[in-house]
Amino acid sequence: MDEIGAEATLAAESGGLLKIGCVSALEAQSARATVSVRSDWYSAEVPFETSIDRVRDFLESLRSVLATGIGACGFINDDGNFDLRVEMSRNGHVSVSGVLSKNMFDDLQLKFGLRTDRYSLEVFERALRKITGDALAIGS
Repeated sequence: MDEIGAEATLAAESGGLLKIGCVSALEAQSARATVSVRSDWYSAEVPFETSIDRVRDFLESLRSVLATGIGACGFINDDGNFDLRVEMSRNGHVSVSGVLSKNMFDDLQLKFGLRTDRYSLEVFERALRKITGDALAIGS
């Protein structure tokens, strides 16, 4: 298993954040990572595995949202324990929401929602592309 890179952090209002890190290539078509979510009153961290195709699709959808300046995109990993939705309005306001659980059969889930801006989303997208670059190349 090859360790790919550092982390991609999406800074949000009120000290909140979404962080994806510890990306590792598992085999030709999958990767492992950790997602962390924090606000002023909760914090959670969950490891997850996903196919390279799902990562690639999410990154392309996110790039499209940023290019048009409006829209939504989503990501859910293969095991269903990390679900993410990003929505951007015309004025550049960004809502990030999702669900984290230890596994998809776990009754205990953290539903989260964060608000940020277009600039922070652009920084996150560039960092995410950088840390997943090698995994995407392995999956090609």
